[in-house]
Amino acid sequence: MQRLSVQDYTSMPWKNGGGVTREVAKSSDNQGLIWRLSLADVIQEGTFSTFPKLSRILTVTQGGGMRLIDRDTNEVFLASLHTPIAFSGDQPITSELINGAIQDFNVIYDQAKTTADVRIIDGPNRTYIESSEGQTRAVYSLLGTFKINQHTLIQDETAVFNSNDRVQMTCEYGSKVLLTTFTSRP
Repeated sequence: MQRLSVQDYTSMPWKNGGGVTREVAKSSDNQGLIWRLSLADVIQEGTFSTFPKLSRILTVTQGGGMRLIDRDTNEVFLASLHTPIAFSGDQPITSELINGAIQDFNVIYDQAKTTADVRIIDGPNRTYIESSEGQTRAVYSLLGTFKINQHTLIQDETAVFNSNDRVQMTCEYGSKVLLTTFTSRP
């Protein structure tokens, strides 16, 4: 298991130059990106970076949310607090903030190499998480504290573990975590 704190995250400019993201963790192979987890502060409305041939799952972690508008079809997606929303990295998305600045957690992945699932777990909750062969899981603390085995993680910290790790996760009352599961494609 790998435990990551805010100091471990790598800051970098958005692909389109419109802001800064903090890369939490990523996996790549010799052909490129398999998956990436990142946090972004969105302080103004604007155009999203595109990620051709990749997929995205975005979860608003702080703030009032935003509307995501596909510029080609005018379809509108509502990105609300603690609700994962999936869309294609190819989509030409423009954002409209609903009530000021937000922070979001982004999962970007190559569907040809892996599947991705994001879900929110509310405390109190105690569960064992056993990953199947070819799975990687990441747990990000949205609110409060939680434990992975004997390690306590606080808000904004992440734990990443692989298929050979069996972990007990305990979410305290009032805590909330974001669990991402990647399953490699054969």
